[in-house]
Amino acid sequence: MIRPARAEDLAAIVDVCAQSLIHDVPDASRFPELLGESPYSGPSLRLVAEDDHGVVGVSLAALRNEGEGPAVGYVDLLAVAPRVQRKGAGRSLLAASEEVLTQAGAVEVRLGGNAPCYVWPGIDPAYSPAVELATSAGYQECGDAFNMAVNLTPATVDTTPDEERLREAGISVRALQLSDQPSFSSWVAEHWNRDWAWEASRALRINGAACYVATREAGFVGFAAGGCARPGWFGPMGTVPAEQKRGIGSVLLRRCLTDDLSAGRTSSTIAWVGPADFYKRTVGATVDRVFKMYRKSL
Repeated sequence: MIRPARAEDLAAIVDVCAQSLIHDVPDASRFPELLGESPYSGPSLRLVAEDDHGVVGVSLAALRNEGEGPAVGYVDLLAVAPRVQRKGAGRSLLAASEEVLTQAGAVEVRLGGNAPCYVWPGIDPAYSPAVELATSAGYQECGDAFNMAVNLTPATVDTTPDEERLREAGISVRALQLSDQPSFSSWVAEHWNRDWAWEASRALRINGAACYVATREAGFVGFAAGGCARPGWFGPMGTVPAEQKRGIGSVLLRRCLTDDLSAGRTSSTIAWVGPADFYKRTVGATVDRVFKMYRKSL
């Protein structure tokens, strides 16, 4: 049976994720909580499958309706307990999510890749049952995305000389403070977009996440956040055009990676990479996981 998820289902949903998402241990058990904050989701878009023994699957969807364009639905997470995989639970959950999204006005559904609140940029082909389900349900590949990995060492993340150079140029680097939030969010939304503003500001309320800002006099000129999507995952980041080529992004990136190193991590993930050359040159990042994006017209 498929039904809307209830608050009391959370422990069972977490258990399903921990059992089934074997390529994302130990983060998988945190996915429901992380995605539960999505500004584009809601109770009617969160479904579970259950049998006589309890919850055996979960689908967490979202709906985006921005501007004058048609609404687009997303299935941010679909997980089925191993004991019932390949028995129709995943297909039923996906179909039910499509129906709910259609009723909400979506004309298209995409699998994963729903910034700013996401746990993957798309489907990792290592989850072969998910790929098979997507293709058999009529989804088409519409692109790919990749993460990069950084091996952390004190030398890799040291910012001392570069921060001194920035200070001499009138630029300070510090952690984002709660008192910064309103003006910071407005600034990021103005220069980039509201999604990045929401995601970076999440650092102020997630344990272990951080956001660093570069300022000149009273104004922000750059930012970088880490741990906002998943622990040990870096992004987003940005520097205003007038201040680029000064090494601000490099310092902000390494500040975030320093936190990962201090937390005992030996590597960090640059999530959903845009400028790959920058990360390779700055911290020796290499391509790690590749994800496939899928879409389907309703």
